Amino acid sequence: MIENTEAQQQENVTVEDTLQKLNHHLDMEQSLENSRNSMNEAAKLKRLNLKESGNVDTFHLPAVKKFQNEMAMYMADIDKNMNNRMDRRAIVHEAEVMADGLKVSYRVGLENEIKRLTNWQKEFKQAFTQEHINLDDPQREALKRQDFDTSLEAMNDNELEEYVETLDERPLLSAYELNKLMIATKSNQQLHNKLIEYKMIHHFGEEYKNEPEWKKVAQILFTIKGWRNGGSIWYLDLDNNLRLFNLQETLRKKLAGYTVSDPSQRQWR
Repeated sequence: MIENTEAQQQENVTVEDTLQKLNHHLDMEQSLENSRNSMNEAAKLKRLNLKESGNVDTFHLPAVKKFQNEMAMYMADIDKNMNNRMDRRAIVHEAEVMADGLKVSYRVGLENEIKRLTNWQKEFKQAFTQEHINLDDPQREALKRQDFDTSLEAMNDNELEEYVETLDERPLLSAYELNKLMIATKSNQQLHNKLIEYKMIHHFGEEYKNEPEWKKVAQILFTIKGWRNGGSIWYLDLDNNLRLFNLQETLRKKLAGYTVSDPSQRQWR
């Protein structure tokens, strides 16, 4: 009787210990899930903020808008000097000095925009990567891979060719699926090359480049780097007309027919 009681107590302890371990494991799983959800929400919020800050237009960048305003004041200053009957050559000299300052300001502004947008790209890449790490479900991914492997092994040569040829009509492959297909098509150079092209177009390993906001910022950076390297100054005038700043052409149009001459005003000599 005593032995039975002791055995029953031992069994109860074992069951209780198992339940405690199970509950502890469930608590750990829930904690990990909560942590993953929190990190995912934080990553999504970061992406959202970056999306808003990356929603810019080339001609509404601070540097370009600043030049637009400075250009309006520049033109107004020439008008003022003409209204005050200033010597033509003095107007030209003053305009040239001011234009040099405008160009320097514009270049500095572009450099600041390039640094800002380059930093935006760095932060966007990090946020995108973090978000997708948090979204990964190892168990679901393992099942997905298993299903793909089974389907791929069941394909004959014609089915494999048809599958690869119609990839653009299908959901985007995962990196694992693309790698499997590239291995499977090693003996078919045409299909293999198509997969290499597919990999390049869709930026595998750099999937963040497929995002619309990334593409927009990348295009803006390409444009303003070209302006910086080429020495061109493009801007929108106050009527939102696209203009290329050309000092000589600007003065030619502004001073057409203006003939005031007063050598005493040529104090820079």
